[in-house]
Amino acid sequence: MHHLAIAKTVPLDDVVQWLLGLSSTGVIEFVPKEDSMVGVLLSNREDIFASYDKATFEQHLMRHARIVRQETVSRSGRVLYWYQSLA
Repeated sequence: MHHLAIAKTVPLDDVVQWLLGLSSTGVIEFVPKEDSMVGVLLSNREDIFASYDKATFEQHLMRHARIVRQETVSRSGRVLYWYQSLA
């Protein structure tokens, strides 16, 4: 998800909707800006992603799906979200 949102500048809500369109249930990993891999993606460009954060991601996800479970899986704050689509 972060590759599409950061590297390809796809709006976060569009990424969420596209992923949910692939399956009505699943797992999405949110990778915060504090993660070293996002740092690599941002290293050669201006950070124009003010709305790329966990709270905004959760708002977009909850607009289209129910969060069944979430679990932080790294020190940098990566979070796995198990979801079930509302549609």
